[in-house]
Amino acid sequence: MKEINLDNFHTIKPDCSILFERRTQKNLTQQEVADFAHITLLEYQKFENGELSFSTSDMQVGVAICLILDMDPGYFRTRFIINN
Repeated sequence: MKEINLDNFHTIKPDCSILFERRTQKNLTQQEVADFAHITLLEYQKFENGELSFSTSDMQVGVAICLILDMDPGYFRTRFIINN
């Protein structure tokens, strides 16, 4: 079996500031988005601040947030890059 050197990999996480931008464009409050996603205001604030990621949360929560903000859930997947 071939050995893989993980030092050559790094991840690119999505910029969560887009949540704030989309929410304000749609004239929604953080509480309205949280209520739609059935989470607490604090949990939603953590998403917006990048303290909580969609990859570590319930998939339904991430999809609900994307639905109300008219976003593609695929934007929030973590991408892996191989350094050469």
